Formats: sequence, C-alpha cells, structure tokens
Amino acid sequence: MAVRTLSKLGFKLAFVATSLALAGSAYAAGFAINELSPELQATAIAGAGSATNDVTAMAFNPATLATLKSSQIYLGTSYIAPTVRYSNARANIDGAPVTGINNEDSVAPDAWVPDAYIGWVNSTPVKAGLALTAPWGLRTDYDTSWVGRNNALNSSIKTFDIAPTLAMQVDKYLALGASFHAQKASVDYSNSIASLSNPAILTADLSGTSWGYGYSLGALITPVQGSNLGISYRSRIHQEIEGAADITSPITILDGSPGATASITLPDQILISGSQVLNNKWTVMASALWTHWALMNGINANLTNGVADDTTMDWRNTWFFSLGAKYQLNQRWALMGGTAYDQTPTINQYRDPRIPGSNRYWLTTGVDYQPSQNLAFDLTYEHIFMASQTISVSQSGPSNLPTTNSIYADYSGYANIIAAGVRYTF
Repeated sequence: MAVRTLSKLGFKLAFVATSLALAGSAYAAGFAINELSPELQATAIAGAGSATNDVTAMAFNPATLATLKSSQIYLGTSYIAPTVRYSNARANIDGAPVTGINNEDSVAPDAWVPDAYIGWVNSTPVKAGLALTAPWGLRTDYDTSWVGRNNALNSSIKTFDIAPTLAMQVDKYLALGASFHAQKASVDYSNSIASLSNPAILTADLSGTSWGYGYSLGALITPVQGSNLGISYRSRIHQEIEGAADITSPITILDGSPGATASITLPDQILISGSQVLNNKWTVMASALWTHWALMNGINANLTNGVADDTTMDWRNTWFFSLGAKYQLNQRWALMGGTAYDQTPTINQYRDPRIPGSNRYWLTTGVDYQPSQNLAFDLTYEHIFMASQTISVSQSGPSNLPTTNSIYADYSGYANIIAAGVRYTF
C-alpha cells in the first residue's frame, strides 16, 4: 500500500472518528454529564433550576444567581467509577469472522469531573457569577484484541465550559438571568483497520480540539414564599473539530497530519424545576430536562482531499425526570435524597460499540454539613443502573479500503459516583 493511499485512508477514518468520539461516554445518556454540583447531585438534580442561595445552581438556571444573600465560592469534584461490560461479542469483516476477545469486565475507565463557581453580591441589583464545568464527555476503552476492534477501540471527549453569568431580581416574584458559554472540546480516538484483501492491521489515532460558543437564559418565579419554579434554556453549541492523524502499519507511519474538519452540534436543552418548602424541616423538589438529541441525526466529515463521509446516527430527543427531598436535621446538618429516570437517545438500528447507550435509573443520597456561618461541606453518593441491551450493527469502511464491519454484543453495567464540595460564603 502506497504512502498516498495510507494518507488518504487515515484522514478519512480520522475525521469520521473525530465526530463519533464526541459520543464516547458509555455511562451517560448520549454523552451528557450531569455531575455539575455535588450538593444538587444529592437530590438527582431535582430542583436544580429552582434552588435558592446556591451559587452552583446557575449551571442549571442562571436566574438562580439573583437569590444569593452573600458572595459565595464553591469548589467540587465527582469521582465516577463506571462498570460497562460486554459479552457474547462476535464480529465479521465482509462476512468472514474476526478472532479475538469476546468479553470484558468493563470498557469505561474511572474519571474525575471537577467544577468551580463564584458569585458576587454587591450594592447593585445585578449579581455576577462565573461557572467552570465539564458538561459533556468521558470515555470508552476497549482491549486492542477484542473482536470489534474494527468498529471501535478507544474514544475520549473532554469539555471545559467557562460561563460568566448575570442575574437580577426584578421583583419579589421574578428573577431573570443569562450566561455566556465558551466551551473547549478535546478529542482523542483510536481504531483498527483491516480487510480481507489487506490483512495488514493498521491503527489510526486521532486527536483534535475545538472552541464553541453559546448561551443560557433563565427565569425563576416565586408565586408565594417557599414555592419556586425555574425555567431555563441552554443553547446548542457548534463545534468544528480540527484533527491530526497518526496511522501506524507494518508499511509506514504517518505522523500528525491535519486533514479535514468534522462538524458537530452539541444539543440545546430546556430545564423545568420546582421546589416546595413544606415546613421548617422538609423541602421537596422535581426536575424535567428535555435534550434536543435529534440534532445528532448524522455526521458529515469533509476532507482536504475532497472526500466526504456521512455517518448515520438518527438519535431521538430525550427526557430526564427526577424527584428529590431535603431534610434539615438541625442547624448544621441536612440530609438529601433523590431518584431519576434518564432516557438514552440511541436507537437499536444504529447503536454501536462507541455509544452503547441505554436507559438509566438513578438513586442518590447526600449530606450537607455547615460547621460555621461561612463554611459548608457536601458529600454525595450516586448509583446509576444501566438497562441491559444488545448491539447488532453493520458499518461501512473507508471508500479506498471498502469493507463491511458487523458487530454483535450484549451490554450491561452500572456506575458508582462519589462527589464532594466545599462552599465559602463571604
């Protein structure tokens, strides 16, 4: 195989891979990360968009920033420990079986997800804040000798979102807020390539980055004291990934050659949240989150050599529903809990090993400890159950190495998440 042919092949695969790698999280619905606030995670983000005097709530509804009584700084992190296993895997290239590993205990590595917030309160009606979060991403990592290596190996997406926020209390019934989002996406991806006519195995590794921009708008309505209704909209963010491919084969190695771009649009969302104080001990809350995953109906990759590639995904819009409660044990301690249902956007016809998504069910619990007026600590535990499902899909190979790669596998799993945060009020 000539260097030119390898180059063309590498660029094509690399940029299709860039697009798909944005869906690398196997233990989130699609590739969303809801772990943005250890305190709000304790109630399965029920009431996240209607929380008051909580600087972290601006990540879900910028209008909540208007309810701060004093300036706050919050630092948090979530340790996500998923188990996503597959079994009974079998694969074919142009109808011929592929040999290799057919089961693994987990293909989803552990990950840390940090978050940081600051909110300023001054003498003006407008309050300002800054949120630093990672709202999309995570990773899948398969053994290099598994039978589906021609369909998927490693996928990783990391996002970093910077969101300056302004909010104002219009009157005692209404608060309004807005955020601007500057978001960086970093992608790393690898894949094996083989065909019956070319048994030499190639490995393609792709890395790429992009910046995208968007906004959030929110309103917080307080019809009577103790009742809050939050409505917020988070805009879609367009990412134009630029990448570089390293193609390794027994014949040659090509290093870091930028080839093309792949466009992807991260979905917009609408969140409706409600909180109700029942008495001086109990508060109950609920949330409903709609995500516009139908934007992910396909991926278009445009290559510098003039080749274009289309990948069908045909995702569906989804809903996330949660219920939660908070019990104020005493002045220093509060206990929280919640449950949630999270739909997957993937459908049977196009679900593949890079996105082995399934419906998820949450159980959460947590504590808030406030040793002094200015200092508070949060500790949360989440357990996420993932519904079992089967992947059975055929994918076409690159045009200059035409193949049909078929994969079948059974998937199951769960995730344990521990989150901790500290709040300082000044």
